[in-house]
Amino acid sequence: MQNNNSYLLKFLKVLILIFIVSIPFSRALLSISGILIAAVSLAFAITNKKKISLANHYYILLLVFVALCTIDFARVYEFSNWTREISIKLPLILLPLPFLLAKQIFDRNFVKYILITFVFTISISSSISVVNYFLNYEELNKLVLQSKNIPVAGGMHHITFSVYCALSVFLAVIAAFDYKIKWLHFFAIINLINLHILSARTGLAGFYITAFFLIFVITLKNRKYLKFALPSLIIILILPVTTFFTIKSFKNRVLNTVDDLKTTLNQKDANYKSMAMRVEATKTAWSIFEKNILFGVGTGNLRKHMDIEYELKNTNLFLENRILPHNQFVYEAATHGISGLLVLLLFIFLPVFWGFNKLSFSFVSLWMLLLFGMFFECFFERQHGVVLVSFFWFLFLAYKENLIQKLE
Repeated sequence: MQNNNSYLLKFLKVLILIFIVSIPFSRALLSISGILIAAVSLAFAITNKKKISLANHYYILLLVFVALCTIDFARVYEFSNWTREISIKLPLILLPLPFLLAKQIFDRNFVKYILITFVFTISISSSISVVNYFLNYEELNKLVLQSKNIPVAGGMHHITFSVYCALSVFLAVIAAFDYKIKWLHFFAIINLINLHILSARTGLAGFYITAFFLIFVITLKNRKYLKFALPSLIIILILPVTTFFTIKSFKNRVLNTVDDLKTTLNQKDANYKSMAMRVEATKTAWSIFEKNILFGVGTGNLRKHMDIEYELKNTNLFLENRILPHNQFVYEAATHGISGLLVLLLFIFLPVFWGFNKLSFSFVSLWMLLLFGMFFECFFERQHGVVLVSFFWFLFLAYKENLIQKLE
């Protein structure tokens, strides 16, 4: 029995590392390894007669969230839309299983390998993407001015990848200090530069907001670190100015953002203007929520209701520009009404009620990036977004940094 447990746990560790490596490169391998992680965790639990503890508030909320999507089967318009949505959201209750059933494998040593693997994997993907950018320098810089994205190696969605890239910067720095691995600073710098070159607004803005927030949290823990906070703040303030004049794609993204803002504020033609189109989509989805405030329109049905609502509003957007909302809170409100929105808000804001002093800096970094990002992207509606709010969420809850003790 002991040998079987040992083999299962070793196999689970290998699967988790494969899962991490597959994130930017293979959706299929990501899905397969994720399913196997859940299956092995369950096998370990059955062998050791373990049960899932319902004391974990986050997991209960994820169960409720997936249940809301599941019971929408009774009111779905197109079965294929519902099955696609369910397949994306099912990992929300599968990926946390190793942390609930086999949490003993997540000791400091294994978490170190997870962090190193993650940082290294994102560095490779972002660097390949940057090489492609320089190979197509003129063409891609023009596309940035037209609200287009710079392609990401492996086909990962550019906004979600930018959040992963920003997260990798923080994790590299945290792990470098926590485990005294100085060479991780090199990968932090690489990913920071690549983040600015790839220039997706959500990840970039999220990085700076999270950096400010972390400095605030650190100085709040111990005032003696104020002398380090001030130079850090100066660097963070200087960095975007420096990159504006040295990285053309970043400069073009800033210029494009200013142009988008003018279009939005002056209520000009929103067609092919990324920010203006998102504002229009958010308003349209909010109108749907107001008409279906209790239970929303149901999983898989939002696209049809959006098309109808766009017509009712007499929008001037072309058909190809009538996008779904990119705000997770509005998306969930329109889909499941006030009930779904409440579940989402509880999941996101429970850490605030419990206090950040009990949480790792890794978790605080992820939390802030997700909180900001959810105003501009629907992470619960994308495979890689679901990985962030399930696997990494529970990983960083389990990760107890020695760094925190050193600061206190």
